[in-house]
Amino acid sequence: MRYTTVTKQVLSSFGPTLGVLERINDESLDIFLYGLSRDPGLLAKAEDALEYFMDGEGVEVPKLTEVAVCIPLGEDILYYLEGSGLILRDEEFAYLSGSDAVRTNTLRFSGLQARVAVDAFTEMAIATSDSWIDDFLTKHGTAVPEQEEVSRDESATKEEKPKASVPPPTPSNPIDNYLNS
Repeated sequence: MRYTTVTKQVLSSFGPTLGVLERINDESLDIFLYGLSRDPGLLAKAEDALEYFMDGEGVEVPKLTEVAVCIPLGEDILYYLEGSGLILRDEEFAYLSGSDAVRTNTLRFSGLQARVAVDAFTEMAIATSDSWIDDFLTKHGTAVPEQEEVSRDESATKEEKPKASVPPPTPSNPIDNYLNS
């Protein structure tokens, strides 16, 4: 299993167990929280990070309506998420690009600050890797990227009919015209 979805109540009851696991494990625990969000502050931070990476490429930054963020989970992180919120810094996020492809990026180079709490997430999951955040967004996300309206007039959608080719008129000789008439 790549990840398992959780509710706010399940995540809250996981806190003490997570604390015990952190204390008995010598190495870092690889447990991540995936969260889907439409939080305006998080969306602005994600768009700002995309602007940094797309600067100079001539590509327009998509208007994001929903992102999935991947947060390394620990007892202290969970404490902030359940309280006043966690300030996001270097987390990975997944978003739906204008071509309906899911892409990932990092919030690291955004100059904006975003604070999220558990209530900012519409869906959550616990995972043992940050590798499946794109799959999580694909399966649990609901937003469609905003796209520009394309309007077409009749001339753009009308089929062109091939024109019959008529040979150019040959210059006529006035004497031949007189004799033939």
